[in-house]
Amino acid sequence: MSLVSGSVEVLKTSAKDFLISTTGGGSKYVLEPGEELIDLNSPIGEVKVANESSLKRQLNASKLGGLYNEGNTCFMNSIIQAVASLDSVEDFLDNNFNTLQILEANDKKPIPTVLFKNLIHQLNQKLLTSHTYSTNDLIKSIGTEANKWLSYDQQDAQEYFQQVLSFIEADFKRLHKENNTKVPRIVTPFDGETAIRVGCLKCGEMEGIRKEISSSVGLSLSANVDHFTLLDLLKEYTHLETISGVECYRCSLVALEQIIKDKLDANDKPMPEPLRKPFEKRLDEIQQTLQHDVIDETKYKALKPQKVKELIDKSKQIMFAKPPPKVLAIHLNRSVFDLSTGYIRKNLSPVDYDEYLDLTPFVVADIDDPENKDPKHTMRAAAEGTEVDDNLRYRLKSVVIHYGSHNFGHYICFRRDSRHGIWWRISDHNVIQVDIDQVLNAQGVFMVFYEQVSVTVPHFELSSLNESSKEEQSSEVTDDNNQASDPSFKPSTPDVAETDGEATAIEEGHEAAASASTASSDTTAVNIPEIDPTVMASAVDFNTASTTTTNTPSTSTPKSKGAKKRKNKKRK
Repeated sequence: MSLVSGSVEVLKTSAKDFLISTTGGGSKYVLEPGEELIDLNSPIGEVKVANESSLKRQLNASKLGGLYNEGNTCFMNSIIQAVASLDSVEDFLDNNFNTLQILEANDKKPIPTVLFKNLIHQLNQKLLTSHTYSTNDLIKSIGTEANKWLSYDQQDAQEYFQQVLSFIEADFKRLHKENNTKVPRIVTPFDGETAIRVGCLKCGEMEGIRKEISSSVGLSLSANVDHFTLLDLLKEYTHLETISGVECYRCSLVALEQIIKDKLDANDKPMPEPLRKPFEKRLDEIQQTLQHDVIDETKYKALKPQKVKELIDKSKQIMFAKPPPKVLAIHLNRSVFDLSTGYIRKNLSPVDYDEYLDLTPFVVADIDDPENKDPKHTMRAAAEGTEVDDNLRYRLKSVVIHYGSHNFGHYICFRRDSRHGIWWRISDHNVIQVDIDQVLNAQGVFMVFYEQVSVTVPHFELSSLNESSKEEQSSEVTDDNNQASDPSFKPSTPDVAETDGEATAIEEGHEAAASASTASSDTTAVNIPEIDPTVMASAVDFNTASTTTTNTPSTSTPKSKGAKKRKNKKRK
């Protein structure tokens, strides 16, 4: 007896044994005698698990979804996978963009955010068979911007991340426009405030601590350091720096005030009375302006002549402000200018980062604190206060890695499955289970995504992978390496060796070829829906609590038959 759900076939082989395979053949999973099939996608707490060994075995056999490489789209795939790992982002999209699906049906014009949201739901499904999806519809939905991403050129993952934020914001505004409602300010889980203070080190004038909204943090790797830690980079980002040769309004007006006084008080050449009055009037205006705490730019320009300019040193400091972002997206800028060659190169130095991050030392305690208004001193961090804020504690959720040189290479993503506490290494369609140590020791980190511990969903924690799963991982990597070394193999997309320091092109071609081969067979469907528990229940008595699962609607998309030309503007 067999029951078919979409492209997944469930075969009853005996009273207690079940075999699950992809329709038409492919990898198979056989339930052991007495083992119950667990719905890994149901809300935690609604499924009764008979024993942990069954849960561990099925979790180790199941996989998240992968993405086809449509022609150098690894930069895009890595960002989509990284964002898919973030619980707060998935909740944000579900809560704010349901109405867009109605709009999409009305005008039949694909909406990027709807396609992006549906794709995330599909990728997050844990199935006992491999499932790979196409990004073609998402790319084409961007319209004229799609030309940038449809090119063969290697693109920047961080730039695509900004593009994702841009179309989410645009679709959010469209939603409210179509509903004839006032458009509120959109605040995504990535948005947080930074506190910026600039002050004169000579006169002490400080324009106030300015707050700005930012959706990511850029940390630069200097050329003269061969090893970094993320904490040291954050310290460098938030430290008090000195800017030389800056014009100060107050210092310039004080200098002008003294010049006018010297002219009026000159004994050798007394100023005629008709000329004194304009100078005295200007002097009075300057002195009145200097009474203000902060010199207004418009008033300053009206008072000073062009030739009078006082260049001094100012201090500048940037710190995170409250409320912090739910997701801390950090971009590690590895581009450095090589003085010996005159070209920009990639800094290959390793960066150490931890699974947990406490942002407290980098957050300003109180913007209104008088102590924080002295430009000669560092702003007081929240760590020095008495209040402890759990929202400042983060957990690593995904990492984007870049192998290669400044202009060429390949992006992959490590991401954490929040529901089950499992880490995955995802290179386009290739999805392999790994442990946290492999993630933390990975070289070539390009972006890291941390999420507040307070918003992380409950999950099953597995103490370790079982040995069969580790052997399977080793086998997959070995097969990939063997194919990459095959002299008859011709890669279709550039990739590089996954080494610490060298940028030698090797890998992505065999993955693209494997993707094409897999897609052309019946062993892997482009869109595989999750197994309907009601269908499964009719085949066997689970002896578990009843569950309700909502299947994410998916539109079947054929595999791309060729790369097309793709580029975009950054979200300010």
